[in-house]
Amino acid sequence: MTGRTEDIEVQTLVGPSVNMVLHTSTDHRCNLKKGWTDFALSNGIKLNTVCIFHFYKTTHLGVIVDIF
Repeated sequence: MTGRTEDIEVQTLVGPSVNMVLHTSTDHRCNLKKGWTDFALSNGIKLNTVCIFHFYKTTHLGVIVDIF
């Protein structure tokens, strides 16, 4: 059995959204792909930065990221 992949819109509370790909593995781990590196760099996300992901679904899957 393979995992699942879908497009996702990622944004912070203040800033533009970025389209990424969310891959969910068969053991239910999630990975953001295609765009995460640029998003992290432009928002100052580094090793040990705390990010809280708020997932929502309206007409599409999205997530708002709080960065501390």
